[in-house]
Amino acid sequence: LESYKTHRLGEDGAEGDTTDGLLGPQVPLIAEGLGLLGIPVIGAAGAEADDIIGTLSASWKGPVDVVTGDRDLFQLVDDAKPVRVLYTSRGGVSDPDLVDNAWLRAKYGIDATQYVDFAVMRGDPSDSIPGIAGIGDKTAAVLLNEFADIDDILAARMTWSEILRVGKDAPGGVELVLRVRIALLARQYRRQTVVHDAAVRVVGAERLGRMRDGD
Repeated sequence: LESYKTHRLGEDGAEGDTTDGLLGPQVPLIAEGLGLLGIPVIGAAGAEADDIIGTLSASWKGPVDVVTGDRDLFQLVDDAKPVRVLYTSRGGVSDPDLVDNAWLRAKYGIDATQYVDFAVMRGDPSDSIPGIAGIGDKTAAVLLNEFADIDDILAARMTWSEILRVGKDAPGGVELVLRVRIALLARQYRRQTVVHDAAVRVVGAERLGRMRDGD
């Protein structure tokens, strides 16, 4: 597990989510114990739990409820499927927030499809995403309602001060400070996005099948 979430560390090696050398040695024992109990373990090489959940939510044919305290997974919300998030950070498992697109609209003023762009701009300290200085929840939401996403914001070729004024038709070229922020945005976006096509493998499924058959 040495590579766990290292794709979220900055190029300068700044601290992100790490196992501190304590979790890694326990994982094989946990997996073995679950296997003995007949509980399959689902994983994928080089992927983290977010990516496994994202892959399963995309491939599952029916409705999906994701129980989590991680705001990253708000990006999976899809009213059409539907995929909902039962967000436990505030009320716990006994009283989670039921997160659908309407909840995200009421809370942040954005749609679920915009959540990654929103989180990248405003930052998320819990996931070591520093965000962009000068942009908080309100400015990020206003920008994403004025434009569709980060790509559209950058395509407008506004200066940094114009971005902060949210002037869609304001003239001006991209200045150096904005170019630096664009590079930072690209790195953060890659770290924040949950994948939907991890090579998921179920460990312990055969034993589970044998137990169901009475072996």
